[in-house]
Amino acid sequence: MSNNLKLPFLSLPTKLLGFDRVLRFSGCKLVLPFYHVVSNDLLSHISSLYSYKSVSEFENDLDFLLRYFEPTSLEDVNDVVKGNKILSKPSFHLTFDDGLREVYTQIFPVLKKKGIPASLFVNPTFVGNNALFYRYKVALLINDLENRVIKDFAGFPKDLLPTDYKTSTTLDWSNWLLTLKYHDTPQIDLLASHLKVDFDLCLKNSRPYLDFDELKYISLNGIQIGAHSMDHPLYSLISEEEQLRQTRESVAWVKEYFNPKVLAFAFPFSDDGVRKSFFDKLEKGNDSPDLIFGTAGLNREFRKNHLQRIAMENERKDASELVSNALVASELKKLIGKEYIVR
Repeated sequence: MSNNLKLPFLSLPTKLLGFDRVLRFSGCKLVLPFYHVVSNDLLSHISSLYSYKSVSEFENDLDFLLRYFEPTSLEDVNDVVKGNKILSKPSFHLTFDDGLREVYTQIFPVLKKKGIPASLFVNPTFVGNNALFYRYKVALLINDLENRVIKDFAGFPKDLLPTDYKTSTTLDWSNWLLTLKYHDTPQIDLLASHLKVDFDLCLKNSRPYLDFDELKYISLNGIQIGAHSMDHPLYSLISEEEQLRQTRESVAWVKEYFNPKVLAFAFPFSDDGVRKSFFDKLEKGNDSPDLIFGTAGLNREFRKNHLQRIAMENERKDASELVSNALVASELKKLIGKEYIVR
């Protein structure tokens, strides 16, 4: 399931009618934008993976959202889902994934200044910089490749090298590294060892993740903590048993250390390919989350507590274009009866 329909004409209705008319026509009362990081700096563990916004771009996004929507808390979102509250005006709840340090240093001060509540979904394995997400490891390897030539790979064990991928240039190597998945982590670590790329040094010096005390502080000041799996696998590539373990253990960790009023879980990457049986089994557990979030824009789920969010970093577009495209895409899907995700 894609986050947005990538069609060039999606922005046309907004250009012709204006965002306010498109919003009124859609009848949309709640949007859920999400980010990972905001920074003015080049982040070596992220920059080769996805684009992210500067602080000023982020503030512009927020100013747009505040112009057309009211900020709302996760508690209010939960009350709406349960039918205990009706939103009289279009509203938004802001969310962030992965628990990165910039949430504390860059994002939190902006949200506090503007009075915007938010939620942050974290992976317990990474909190306190005890381990590094496999994709960030890949990004660090790609950065290292900029200073290498192909002969540096001579003599590598054959089981570390791609057998079905063209690798005649360092760019080829970078493209291959980007194909590596969660289950390739041992291979990623061995490559780093042979190339003498020290992931622990990144954890020590760059400290990409928030510490527990920092999470505690922001949790008491307007940012609710939620779960995001233990160590961020793509759920469609792991077994249902492992999906349930990752979810239950991360939710239990959040419950134990933060005891939030609303227990929330956001899928790492995407909930694409996650079957109905997963949700049926999850609901039977002791730590079943109150709210579950995906990344499929404004697509709808048959489970009322399963909500989809709008990605704000996928393309170099501002909030006005990303949100309006999501609204138009949602209306088109309604017209053809495709607004619901079938599992």
